Amino acid sequence: MSFGEVAEVYDRVRPRCPDTALRWALGERALDVVETGAGTGSLTRTLRRLGHRCTAVEPDPRMRAVLSSRLPGLTVLHGTAEALPLPDSCSDAVVAAECYHWFDPRPAHAEAARVLRPGGLFVVMWHHRDESVPWVKALTEVLRPYDDTRTDAVVNKEPCPYFGTFREERFAFSVEHTRESLLDLYRSHSFYLAAGSRTRAFLEADLANLLDNHPDLRGQARFTLPYAARVHRSHRLR
Repeated sequence: MSFGEVAEVYDRVRPRCPDTALRWALGERALDVVETGAGTGSLTRTLRRLGHRCTAVEPDPRMRAVLSSRLPGLTVLHGTAEALPLPDSCSDAVVAAECYHWFDPRPAHAEAARVLRPGGLFVVMWHHRDESVPWVKALTEVLRPYDDTRTDAVVNKEPCPYFGTFREERFAFSVEHTRESLLDLYRSHSFYLAAGSRTRAFLEADLANLLDNHPDLRGQARFTLPYAARVHRSHRLR
């Protein structure tokens, strides 16, 4: 629930999922999609643009407010992945982007299966920085003492009665940044929001030092942060 504090900044600076990743995950046919942990709706906007019919579920009222302002008329519901406020068998796909690491997997899987029609899709995705790029690897080293969020963990794949085998694909994309937008990006992360003012100041100073002194960034007004979208997909068993 910390993200609502910076909902507008979150909406502006968080990376957007590439179309190619969603087309692989969902196919080309328009689907009824439930998005859990929808945040401010960055993924929701892409889903809508690709023709899908969306229902967004988000626990934070401040995030929901931004989402509703960006997508008037969209059905936006208060709820969590473990308690979806939706009827049984109402959707073709349940999607969770950048939020699965907050879920309790067993009840979240059960709820996803409950609202899916037989054969429906369960899709989980994260965006990972491409650390093959030297300055990005250096960025990870700067963040390491502060960030203990485990988004590198794979989807919980232990046997369950709800879903078949998860398939995984990765899709490269990049985001252009300025110095200030990169600082804002990490000001929108939970490890920053949960920290005290002293820790926040140390992190900002370490990021500024990287921006000022890394040879790939020094003097650059704009630069590109490369990512890979890591997408997991499974089907609800009949």
